[in-house]
Amino acid sequence: MNNYMFIICDTNGIGTFIPPTQTVTKISLIHTDCNLNILHKETMYVKGAKQLNKWCIEQGHDLNLINNGKPYEDVLYMINKLIDSKTLFISHNCQFHLGLLNLLKYKHICTSTNKIMLTNLEQSSYIKLGELAQRLNIAYMEMNEAEYNVNILFRCFQELKKRDLFIEK
Repeated sequence: MNNYMFIICDTNGIGTFIPPTQTVTKISLIHTDCNLNILHKETMYVKGAKQLNKWCIEQGHDLNLINNGKPYEDVLYMINKLIDSKTLFISHNCQFHLGLLNLLKYKHICTSTNKIMLTNLEQSSYIKLGELAQRLNIAYMEMNEAEYNVNILFRCFQELKKRDLFIEK
């Protein structure tokens, strides 16, 4: 049975979305066992961004907090210590979030595009996290904040499993 690693990143907003060339500024993760019991939960700022785009500044991202964060390599090392061969990464838009962290090589499920998981919800080719939450009757405020969004992602996944809308291969 798989354990799960839910990950959402915030970035400086400068660069491309796909392929992801933006600089990671914050990572939020929830690591669970196969029954979705939380084993580790953490949000950390990541050093490295030299500047933020205007939208990130308007959203309240703080370059001083970011530059006092952990080095990118230390964050990746910590993630790699938490995972094993049975870890299944869950993210909303894996190409972006896992791509930023060079984690696409691991088994993963993308809640924004996985049609098997969302077939019963009549999903289009791409679904926003807020729309997924709404369809599952989970309260959601439109925010670009990693910690908030990883918690919403986790709650959506719990609900998908509860409703048997998620099929693990």
